[in-house]
Formats: sequence, C-alpha cells, structure tokens
Amino acid sequence: MVEVCPQCHKIFSKSASSTPMNEQLIFCGDKCFDSFLQIYSEYFNQQELEIRKKLAISDESSLEILSDTELCEQILEAPLETSTMDDCRGHSFYVQYGQVKHLGEDHYIVIAYTIVNDENIFLFLGASSKREFAHNFLFKKQELSEQQEDHNGLGNIGMNEKDFLTLLDHKKSILLAQLMEKVTDSDFTFSEYIDYMDDGKEVFENPDELFAWVDEDGDSMYTYSKIMQQDGQAYYYIIIALLLNESAYPILMFPSRDQNLLQLFQRGEREIGQISN
Repeated sequence: MVEVCPQCHKIFSKSASSTPMNEQLIFCGDKCFDSFLQIYSEYFNQQELEIRKKLAISDESSLEILSDTELCEQILEAPLETSTMDDCRGHSFYVQYGQVKHLGEDHYIVIAYTIVNDENIFLFLGASSKREFAHNFLFKKQELSEQQEDHNGLGNIGMNEKDFLTLLDHKKSILLAQLMEKVTDSDFTFSEYIDYMDDGKEVFENPDELFAWVDEDGDSMYTYSKIMQQDGQAYYYIIIALLLNESAYPILMFPSRDQNLLQLFQRGEREIGQISN
C-alpha cells in the first residue's frame, strides 16, 4: 500500500520499516516519527516558558524531583487532573498533573505524553510548587463548546457518551480523508497545525463566515472560517462542527492559505458574512 509521510511528504510503500502512530498517521521511518514528536515537545516547552512568565515563577527546587521516576509514575497512576487533545488526524495527546511530597513540601508534576503501540511516549515533564502552574498546561479545546464539558447533557441529544464519541470519530475520518486528498504542498503541513490551535476559540465565537449544510448521513453541519494574521501573513482558519439540538461540536480545525480548500468546506447556505480575497 502506498502512503504519504505526514512529516516529509514523501510517497513510500507501507512496510515493516514504516512507523505507525495510528491508522491515519504512518511515517516513512523513525527519523520522521521522531521529528514529528519533537514538534509537540517544543510546543510544551514553549508553554512552560509562557506560564512561568505569566505567573512570575523562575526555576525552582521542584525541578530536582523530575529525575525521580517513582514520583512520575505516581502521577500517571493517580493524577489530580487529566486532559486530552486530538490532533487533526485523530491521534490523542494527554496531559496529567498530580501532587507529590518531597522533603516535606508539596510539589506538582506535569506530564505530557502520547500512546503508540500501547507504550507511553513522553513529550514533556515539568514541576512547580504552585498548582496553578500545573493547571495551566491542561488543554483548553473544551472552551470551543461549553456543551462538550457537560457529559450529563448528552441525553439531550439522544445518545450516550460512547455513541456520541463514535459519531464524532466517524465524521472526523470522512473530513480528514477529504482534507488530505486536497491539501497542497504549498499549504501548511499537518505538523504545523498545532501552532495555530489558539485561533480556534476566536474563530468559533466570531467567524467571518458561517455555512450551514447537511452531510451524507443527513446530519446538520457548520463550517466556520475567519481570516487570521501571524507575522504579517494572512491565512484562513477553518472549523467544521456537528450541530445537535442547537449546540455546535467542533470536529476538525485547521489553518490554510488555499482559498480552494476553504471553498471545498463552504457548503450549503451562508449564515454569516463573506470573506473577500
């Protein structure tokens, strides 16, 4: 089977030497696999710098405990809080933090990791005596739709949590296939998408354009889009969401420089605005 490496974009034949993360994310080899994970490690390292600056926390004695593997294992086994983020291809990343005692003082350890072939792949370790430091690492994708935080509210859409998540995964796989078929080499790479995640909340709450359409399963969908700017360069940010009982649940979010790709997902009736070229 022929695959396209999501890191170097080379076409290769799937074999024992290729490195899979999941069914939709297969790398041509370990080098590209490691480079892909390094992007996420750098993301968390940058987060740490920003959080320490915001909270006015410099290097602390807490950092010394990160070499204690037993304390880190405690966090994985019994975390205080956990959050999960799925990237645009459906692979999951996890952040956990917990409280430990060291030399009679409380410390909070943060662990970011992903799972490949049932093995934890660690991307980041951090520690502080301040719980707020640890809490700031939790993914905030739920802010895009407050309804998603209320799992007890899933009864209002006529299904349990498992069925709801299965539905979202099904729709995500269809949209991903359409995206991967049409994205061009000159556009953002999949590995760059994480750098633009923070755009999602603004686009979801204040889109330049909003289209309402019905997918092949007969379900109501929304496409949100907005022109954004970074380092003087303009681009589109696109969110595709499922509409259930007047609540929108984001499925796929990504940046693009390609107006043709934007128009691919602008289907149905225009509800809001019109973006100029």
